[in-house]
Amino acid sequence: MTDASFYDLAREMEEQIALGATCFQKFTCLACGARETMAVPNVLYKLGQCQECGFITNLEKTGCGFMLVASNDPEFTEAVQEIIESVQPRNRN
Repeated sequence: MTDASFYDLAREMEEQIALGATCFQKFTCLACGARETMAVPNVLYKLGQCQECGFITNLEKTGCGFMLVASNDPEFTEAVQEIIESVQPRNRN
């Protein structure tokens, strides 16, 4: 998977959030290639720490992506967030 330009992604994420979606930022670790997901929704980080190897990737330079949750059910969105937090607890930078 190819990550998008950080600033292009920021614009797209803002548009989706304005439409009511919940977005979780994703990135690919520059060191080990692991695909990571940030645990806090609707926040765009410039740095991401890999859960697998601990490397910190500069997302402003390498780009990133996001997972969109298009549910109006807050319980569903909370459940998704809990799953992400349980799998990748260190990605709260």
